[in-house]
Amino acid sequence: MPQNFFISSVGKKIVMAVTGVIMLTFVTAHLIGNLLVFAGAEQFNSYANFLQNLGPLLWALRAFMLLVVTVHVCTAVWLTKENFAARPDGYICRKNIKSGFASNYMGVLGSLLATFLVFHILHFTVNVLIYPEHSMLMTPEGYRDVYSMVLLNFKIPWISAFYIFMMAVLCLHMWHCIQSFFQTLGVRHVYLTPIFEYGGKILAVIISLGFMSIPVSVQAGLLVGQL
Repeated sequence: MPQNFFISSVGKKIVMAVTGVIMLTFVTAHLIGNLLVFAGAEQFNSYANFLQNLGPLLWALRAFMLLVVTVHVCTAVWLTKENFAARPDGYICRKNIKSGFASNYMGVLGSLLATFLVFHILHFTVNVLIYPEHSMLMTPEGYRDVYSMVLLNFKIPWISAFYIFMMAVLCLHMWHCIQSFFQTLGVRHVYLTPIFEYGGKILAVIISLGFMSIPVSVQAGLLVGQL
């Protein structure tokens, strides 16, 4: 029975929805932590040090999230292949009445985000891309000065521009995915459905603008710290 569930189209869509919610939860928590940069170097570095002190637990969370992302991406590719196989010649006249840019280019947006995720991990987590020496900065207390590392990186215009662009891509991806979650689970209501749809769009915008606010503030000179 479980095997038939995962093979079925409905099963795959539910897997996509559940893994999507897990990723949305992680992204939201990640944003809340990142916004501590506006509280100053001491608070942000204390937060970063707290995460580092989690040790194996932190790496277990990262491994779990990597598994979730992998399942989400693989399921999306599987569904896309099935859709093309079902309509190999496409439509003679295709009219997208209710679909928009985000829904029509979900595959492209998802591929961009997957590529960005690899870049982001190499950039800020593993610290092997773009001025890795920034990750060697230390605070007077003897732990990594993540605050200065973030600000020094976002002082580079093209890095800030790239992250801002990718957060716009994230917004478009979430714009469609959040409302699709309720549709996939069969939650359809004359009053609640519009709330879910607009609520999902608002949440997508808030999360993306939250992430954008950091490089924008650095470039605007609003986040300078002691650099």
